Amino acid sequence: MDILLTFVGYRDPFVENEEGEVVRPGPVLDLLRHRDFDQLILFGTEGTTEQLSSLVSHLETSTVDLEEFVLDIEDPTDYTVILSELRGHLQEIQEAWEEANFYVSVASGTPQMHASWLMLVAGGELPARILHTRPPEHVTPEKPPVAELDIQRPEFPEIRAPVRTEYASSTFPDVEEAVQEIGIVGKHPEIQRAIEVVAMVAPQTSVPVLILG
Repeated sequence: MDILLTFVGYRDPFVENEEGEVVRPGPVLDLLRHRDFDQLILFGTEGTTEQLSSLVSHLETSTVDLEEFVLDIEDPTDYTVILSELRGHLQEIQEAWEEANFYVSVASGTPQMHASWLMLVAGGELPARILHTRPPEHVTPEKPPVAELDIQRPEFPEIRAPVRTEYASSTFPDVEEAVQEIGIVGKHPEIQRAIEVVAMVAPQTSVPVLILG
């Protein structure tokens, strides 16, 4: 099953000129013209409820299944709120469709929303492919209307989950007890140092740590 996740922006469902005349389909409808999906999950905000409702009505006759969420985002440029609101739904979505192929669109919504999608995918929190819709004026034989961003290319920086090295508690963790519980064997100073670092980092992050030795 292919599932598309996307924000709904001010240019959805259609792009209009200054006179209010429809110029072309908006980012979401334009993407659906070129790619087929089994499920479409739309994320609206307090400021785009009208666009969300209009887009849903235009898609009622389509074959794609729809699900919509209105996120509690008053400021669509606030990264912290955007990421927090998305995380509140993404785990539930992934658990509901464990075997699905997820795609995210970075063509609709604010630039901060686009960047949030990129960070979530590149950081490994959301296993998805990133799709970008090009405006007609930028489409060429070499540049198709819909492009998939390969974040593994060397042009893209590596994004890692945040890791804090300071220990949150004033009490140093009981390393010896942890070592005995896990069953780690090793007395070399380098191994001991690695274990101490892991013990300090562990309470701060859920990122797996691999010790090689």
